[in-house]
Amino acid sequence: MNTSLENSLILIPDKTRIRDSDGFVATVRYVGPVASAKKVNEVYAGVEWDDDTRGKHDGSVICRRTNQIVRHFSLKNDKASQTQNGGSFMRLNKIDTGVDLNLQLIRGRYVDHDAPLVAPNNLLPYTARTSSGRDKPIEFFGEMDVRKRQQLKDLEDISLRGMGIARIPKEARDDMKHKFGHVKEIDMAGNLLSDWDAFCDILYSFPSLEWISFACNKIYDIPSTLTLSDGEWSRLRILNLNNCYIASSQTIFKIGK
Repeated sequence: MNTSLENSLILIPDKTRIRDSDGFVATVRYVGPVASAKKVNEVYAGVEWDDDTRGKHDGSVICRRTNQIVRHFSLKNDKASQTQNGGSFMRLNKIDTGVDLNLQLIRGRYVDHDAPLVAPNNLLPYTARTSSGRDKPIEFFGEMDVRKRQQLKDLEDISLRGMGIARIPKEARDDMKHKFGHVKEIDMAGNLLSDWDAFCDILYSFPSLEWISFACNKIYDIPSTLTLSDGEWSRLRILNLNNCYIASSQTIFKIGK
């Protein structure tokens, strides 16, 4: 969880994606003081939730000092705009801006072959209460067979779905490129990615990719300033952009080209 003022500096309105402790996801729309707050100079993040039922207002508040309506941001999702809900103000220490994609994160997703067994002697460290009130050990067979299928050095497809990934640090790209040059498929659906720069970083970091899912990330149309590398795109056969926010046919044309 990001709690420092330093982390608040990376909150970019209309771009930064955040999540709360319950897993709800939002886009930052405003960063600054709020007219209804007790502390005049306290900085908040005004956010618009993907699920508008999580919100409380439309980005406006009643000023504590003038009793007038002050609008700090406007809702941009069609559904939220119609219901006049979907917005909230959050203290910076309650905001989670997601995690970096790097070697450590990926290795944490998959178990090393020599890691301690989860179920020594085929028994998990848990029990289940039977209808008669007795505790019965839970058995788990085939752990090593499952583990064999989780070795990153052998996998050609990996899943990083819904892990809260928000960015790919430049210093991590070459490390991943060296380790995962054999990976052909990657599932990045449901993360906190918000621009095409992150997509290009993925292509660079996994140079053999043929299949990518970027579904359910809030990615808009390709900006005219972005240059797509022919070498990196030439290998790609399937790109899943379901439930993203692409609206222009020019983006589809540019991808297909």
